[in-house]
Amino acid sequence: MRRGDRRDQGRRPGHPHARRRRGGEITAERPELLGPYKRLLLNDLAHDPQPEVRWHVAQMLPRLMLAEGDHRAAVGRPVGYLGDHSRIVTVNAMQALTDFARADVSLRPRVIELLEPLTERGSPAIRARGRKLLAALRTR
Repeated sequence: MRRGDRRDQGRRPGHPHARRRRGGEITAERPELLGPYKRLLLNDLAHDPQPEVRWHVAQMLPRLMLAEGDHRAAVGRPVGYLGDHSRIVTVNAMQALTDFARADVSLRPRVIELLEPLTERGSPAIRARGRKLLAALRTR
């Protein structure tokens, strides 16, 4: 298989990567579909050892409709992912925290405080995303 062919796999209908990508798009468009899976996302999946699971959990947590106690638990999950060995998990955790802070202004100072050191000392991908997220948090 040529290198370009491997990159295109996730774009082909029916391919597992395409289905996974489409699943994320559907929950972004219709977050109410996550409701029945709230406990699973907050508890079991949030602690899964696989980076692929953790980064998807980070993407889905801000989409959940949550009561106050569950909201605090949901915000805490991506905070725990910030030190993950997987850069994509860390970047998605940063995005999740920013999404939470956009919805709840009282979280902004803490999220900015968490993102600043990553933006200064993280990998190039983490620093780039951090700059973008910090700019968005500071302009609102």
